[in-house]
Amino acid sequence: MGVQVRSGMRIQFLPKPHVPALARFLLFHPRRSRGQGLPGLILIGLVMIGLPLLPAGCGGGDHPRGYPWADRPNLVLVVVDTLRQDHLQPYGYDPGYANSPHLQALAAESVTVEGMIGVSSWTLPSMATLFTGMTPQQHEVMRLPAGDARMRARSRLPQTETLAGSLQKHGYATSCVQSNWLLMKNRGTRFQQGFDAYLEVDLELDENGAPAPHRGSTADQVVDLGLQWLEQRKDSKPWFMTLHFFEPHSSYEDHSEVRFLDPTYQGWVQGGLPNREYRKWQEKSNEADRRQLRSLYDEEIWKMDQALGRLLEQLRRRDDWDRTLFVFTTDHGEELAERGYIGHTQTLHFEQVDLPLMVRFPGALHGGSRRQAYFSQQHLFATLLDFCGAPEVSGRGRSQAAWLVEETAGLPKEPVPMEVDFIPILREHREKYVRKRAVLKSPYKYVLDLMSGEEQLFFLPEDPGERNNLAQDPNHAATLEQLRTWVENHSWWQGEE
Repeated sequence: MGVQVRSGMRIQFLPKPHVPALARFLLFHPRRSRGQGLPGLILIGLVMIGLPLLPAGCGGGDHPRGYPWADRPNLVLVVVDTLRQDHLQPYGYDPGYANSPHLQALAAESVTVEGMIGVSSWTLPSMATLFTGMTPQQHEVMRLPAGDARMRARSRLPQTETLAGSLQKHGYATSCVQSNWLLMKNRGTRFQQGFDAYLEVDLELDENGAPAPHRGSTADQVVDLGLQWLEQRKDSKPWFMTLHFFEPHSSYEDHSEVRFLDPTYQGWVQGGLPNREYRKWQEKSNEADRRQLRSLYDEEIWKMDQALGRLLEQLRRRDDWDRTLFVFTTDHGEELAERGYIGHTQTLHFEQVDLPLMVRFPGALHGGSRRQAYFSQQHLFATLLDFCGAPEVSGRGRSQAAWLVEETAGLPKEPVPMEVDFIPILREHREKYVRKRAVLKSPYKYVLDLMSGEEQLFFLPEDPGERNNLAQDPNHAATLEQLRTWVENHSWWQGEE
């Protein structure tokens, strides 16, 4: 039997809760309605004399940090590749159609966070930071390793205890379902460290039978493999599962199940184009092209969202759902020709580094609430370990868990660094070489292009789209010099030319 606990106007069903954790929840939960003290105390008494503990091996016991769920909850980490925060319904996106309805429904049960900033604007450095809590300067995963033995040798992933490895040591079964070809085992990047199972989707094949990693849709495969792993588990350990969705990464496919595209449009934008076609048209695009491109990108988000909805439906049917933390985020965003480019890696503007973060706590604690503060993606590693009661790993970021759970105190206003140092696989594509560094120190953001020397300074409260460069404005000269000095003194990744 379980117990229903009224939290404000919401009824939460807690199956077989642990006695002290539930008692503390009833007494101190901030949404407990006033005037319900006596019924709450009576219920606590009933709980204390009648309810069994959690089963052995599935967490159980008070959380060592005092959070209102049992120690060692299950953890689902969903990472969606190339996902813009400002194209999601929970972040206010409303183009006249619903591209993320299941994510919007999840937001009603989750804490939605605004202000997490990615360490870089493409997959490898971002995911290395997410999995290790290291900065790019520490993990040294900054360039494509294919054909470059020096870059593989510099990577510290093989010698590093990852998020999966830390949870594995803490008694967790660990798995990852991977759909990004850059993170697959045959690429030699070693992102599989610490996972008991590292499952990879089947990629589309081109007309010559070779893998075409940018084509097709793999969202349903990701969900199927993840659910199969859960169903086939035989032990009673708590579990950690990462699901990495490739949609909405290019090529943006046109999904026939939904129609977001303008049927009267007659321009160049269409589903499934190779990247070279985007490069051909990106600087020539007009507003009609950009609008159609946004709609095509939104169809990809919808496809991922449908798979996410199916995943959530199946997880809710499991007996351990109320012992499960569900975390949703991305590795980076995407530019859709707003600045003359289609893709990522080229800038550190908001559309590429402002990352969504949603956390559904057990029992939907604080569901529908929001947190707003600037902080680095680096800190998510320590935060997830903290959620799970795992030991802290020194020097790997700082947990934001207490702020996310209770918002008892604001986060310190510290500078948030970002950097990108990208050399493409086809090295003749000189236009894609980029080396940039940036710092966000609220309310300003400063960006330095190391190749051209160009500086940019934005005052975010009045210019959230980062369009009005104040670097030459004498009224902001003192701020410019302060941030320039900060960038000069910060420890960045040092690449070879």
